[in-house]
Amino acid sequence: MINTFIAFDENDDDFGEYFFESHNDIISDFQKNKLINYVSICGLNCTEKGIIDILNSINENPFVFIAISHGNEDEFCSHEVYISATNANQFRNSFIYSTSCSTGKNLAKILIDNGSLAFIGYNNEIFVPLDYSKLFYTCENYGIKSFFNNDETIETSYNKLIEHYTAQIDILLSGSMEDLIIASTLLDNRDKLTFLGNGSLTRKFFN
Repeated sequence: MINTFIAFDENDDDFGEYFFESHNDIISDFQKNKLINYVSICGLNCTEKGIIDILNSINENPFVFIAISHGNEDEFCSHEVYISATNANQFRNSFIYSTSCSTGKNLAKILIDNGSLAFIGYNNEIFVPLDYSKLFYTCENYGIKSFFNNDETIETSYNKLIEHYTAQIDILLSGSMEDLIIASTLLDNRDKLTFLGNGSLTRKFFN
């Protein structure tokens, strides 16, 4: 089984519903996959101590960690910081998949330096028009779903994530003026994607 943790902040005042729906989008896919043993970590449990307590049970075995919350260059945040340099060493042997703003800029490098194997996320602030929630979170989640559903490398999943963004952008470009604005936002988000670490790993490594 692939040990997988999904942290999501459903209590955020502005994006709580978005984070919750994004989490559910991933879970609905995971429930069809017998390889995945997943644990959801709700917003109230997204604390540095909470993450340390949960990950101690892994005993440094390989695992996947998905973060669906706010973030910045140095931290993942819910009602408080839950991943930073302080607990980066808890992520040894992990593949981290982030939908949070800017965490791919500084924190991703710190996590890799502390033993994380790979990181996919965003190196700057991204924007989500909530009227288009499903389009945006399905784009954000495409890479991790592809990784779990296929015997492909992390690098291949990353490239397919970018290709999926591009395909959705191309569809919007043939639409209305509003579609063009949304396409521009998706394009901007796509171009902030970043990948660090070992791109040759597949789901078999984590199983």
